[in-house]
Amino acid sequence: MARLIRRQVERQAVTALVVDHDVYFLDLACDRLMVFHHPAEAPKEGAGRGPFPMRTGMNALLREIGITFRRDADTLRPRINQEGSVLDREQRASGEYYYEPAA
Repeated sequence: MARLIRRQVERQAVTALVVDHDVYFLDLACDRLMVFHHPAEAPKEGAGRGPFPMRTGMNALLREIGITFRRDADTLRPRINQEGSVLDREQRASGEYYYEPAA
């Protein structure tokens, strides 16, 4: 479905608003994203930021929730790093919560 959305948007040269919580789906479908956050003490209030390029937006979101992602070498799917793993620590230190930068 994500690839279909991307193809149609590119083919028709239009913009689509995709709302989803699945990082893999968003990774396939989107080039840019908005980050929405609500404070725990006021769950009915919140703020949206962006749109950001995918890496910038995902880094902002993942930094807030305290997890890092890598791209699986075999499937190329996003995977959550185990907290405290070597890769998790390296990515946190570099500020890259969403994949290593492309070489």
